[in-house]
Amino acid sequence: MEKLLCPSMMCADFGALKREMEALEKAGIDLYHLDVMDGKFVPNFGMGLQDIQYICGQGKKPADVHLMIEDGELRGTFRGIGRQDHLYPSGGGYPSDQNLAKDYRCGG
Repeated sequence: MEKLLCPSMMCADFGALKREMEALEKAGIDLYHLDVMDGKFVPNFGMGLQDIQYICGQGKKPADVHLMIEDGELRGTFRGIGRQDHLYPSGGGYPSDQNLAKDYRCGG
């Protein structure tokens, strides 16, 4: 099994995001891990759509986006943002993670 270095961007200093991203890329990350929380499925914490758009648009590495949301319609909001590789859903009412990951595979 291949091992990847995927730092969670929830821990980034958003006041110096560009510098944080440059340092991570220089350190050899494989991709960015981005968490999306809707405040319903899990408590809302930190990263908004604009943060994800910035990281996907400015980063030289792809992103792995982990959706922790109840509303299946929100999934479409994250399709085609930029350099995402996978969007993984959590929770009931969704197709299997494997099928949805295939549906959302793009860019990179």
